[in-house]
Amino acid sequence: MKISQRKIYKASAIDYLPDLCGGSLAWSRTAACHADAILEKKQQEAKTPELDTYKGDNIFYEPTTKSQEEMALPSKEATLNDYWNKYKDQFLEFLKVGAPPKIKPVSEGTIKDYRNALTKFFNQFKIRNWQDLRNALIKRNMPKPLVNGLGKFLTFLTYNEYMSVEEEQKWRKGIIRKESKPKTAEKFEKAKLDKIKEGYKRLMQKYKTLDNELLVKFMFYTGQRMEHSLKALTLLQKDKSLLKFEDNIAYMPMEQVAEKHKQAFLSIMPREFGEYLLKNIDKAEFKPYTTYESRFKKAKLQATAIRTWFSTFLAENNVPFEIINFLTGKVPKSVLAKHYLNLSKLAKEEYKKIANKLPKLD
Repeated sequence: MKISQRKIYKASAIDYLPDLCGGSLAWSRTAACHADAILEKKQQEAKTPELDTYKGDNIFYEPTTKSQEEMALPSKEATLNDYWNKYKDQFLEFLKVGAPPKIKPVSEGTIKDYRNALTKFFNQFKIRNWQDLRNALIKRNMPKPLVNGLGKFLTFLTYNEYMSVEEEQKWRKGIIRKESKPKTAEKFEKAKLDKIKEGYKRLMQKYKTLDNELLVKFMFYTGQRMEHSLKALTLLQKDKSLLKFEDNIAYMPMEQVAEKHKQAFLSIMPREFGEYLLKNIDKAEFKPYTTYESRFKKAKLQATAIRTWFSTFLAENNVPFEIINFLTGKVPKSVLAKHYLNLSKLAKEEYKKIANKLPKLD
């Protein structure tokens, strides 16, 4: 395709690209965003063509040079499984960095979910066309990691010009999702204090180690995500001066653990837990994030339920929503840049009011 065909890209992509650029834009803007990303890459490659090192012996074409005139596109007989087997490693690397500013990177936990879901899916089904794809998704009951992973995989293929936009459109016809349901009482039932306590008790009975206790309590008192909490505790082991004390609270800045797509600003906790944390943190042996994911799952303790409970508790105690969002890392960067110091000060003052009201887990 020629670079001048920008309008064709946008027009042909418009109906089948709901997963791009965060998924929150209108489909027309999303398609335009995707087309711009592809065209930007084509312009770069036109200046510096790269050698295609693929030497496989299968149904894929084998061009010696990858440029605008010679695309590394497979034949029409290729199944989606063929694409996966050929490009899966490159796809997983692509997810880590994305294609800024158009296509955002994905967290390590989400990448793992996509990899596991797609590997299992392509081992179980042979996907020759979009009808096969739709039928297989129905049989698998359309799990979210699989559906989202497939959408990202198709995005990767067209962005890198391993698949034409026209072919991608056909495949996307097969991607269907479960009807989104409103958050029901079931979610809030799991976020009830007694449910969290039961899950914590099961966790400690199964794994009687200090690292589990400190991690869960840090999440419980601060409302931080599990991955951010784990990074914060690891940093605190190396530098205890990061934890400050003020009246009846302790607090710790979280800029060092924040990610581009998942923010964290400030962790505040009751002074009593802060003192306990400093006294015992050197004794804890923290494991990789995936270890705690597995442990929480086996104990039926949901990290998201802890965050939901924390936000609900603060709201019930009249903490303003902008402070709750700040403490849980949900404030947009544009707002944060202007109001960080003010929000930080207000958050400490509000937390001091409720610090002594927070329940204990054990």
